[in-house]
Amino acid sequence: MEISTREKTLQIVSRYVIITLSISIMTIGVYFFKFPNNFVFGGVTGGADAASSEAASSEAASSEAAASEVASSAAAQ
Repeated sequence: MEISTREKTLQIVSRYVIITLSISIMTIGVYFFKFPNNFVFGGVTGGADAASSEAASSEAASSEAAASEVASSAAAQ
């Protein structure tokens, strides 16, 4: 039994639609669940992401400390 061209086209289109919907659902899950809760992705990229977020946190803390020192010295004058 041979599949007609129309049926073959419908199969291909349905596969693309399913893949597109799956990617959309995954994107929504990552955007609304992983990012707000600061979850780290697995593997090597997850380790790099965790390391960079720790570095960014320590830089932000240093910047805030420096800013508060400047503000307190300006207020003392």
